[in-house]
Amino acid sequence: MVKRAEAFAYALFLTVALVGIALYYVETQPVDAKKLLGAFPELAVLAVPFSFLVLFGLYSLVVIVNGLLSFKDISASKAELDQEVVELRKDLKKRGVRGIEELRKGSKKL
Repeated sequence: MVKRAEAFAYALFLTVALVGIALYYVETQPVDAKKLLGAFPELAVLAVPFSFLVLFGLYSLVVIVNGLLSFKDISASKAELDQEVVELRKDLKKRGVRGIEELRKGSKKL
């Protein structure tokens, strides 16, 4: 999880830096910026962070949908857990514990 957070922080920092550089270019070279970016170069530059935000939202949606689609069936886990419960009950019988009430009485003494 840390790697994703670090990658997001680096992408955010890079986006802010590039937008800052682009806005500086638009302010210092307005004629060239209008030729390169159209009639409203500031809007073109400021649209970049919003497009990254939309792309991040789409990425998050894909990750969530992929997680839901690859969600494992719990029937195998339930059978394994049931088997462990049976084994633990046998182990408790070997140790002389007759039921859960006896265990509760033993924990009150501690």
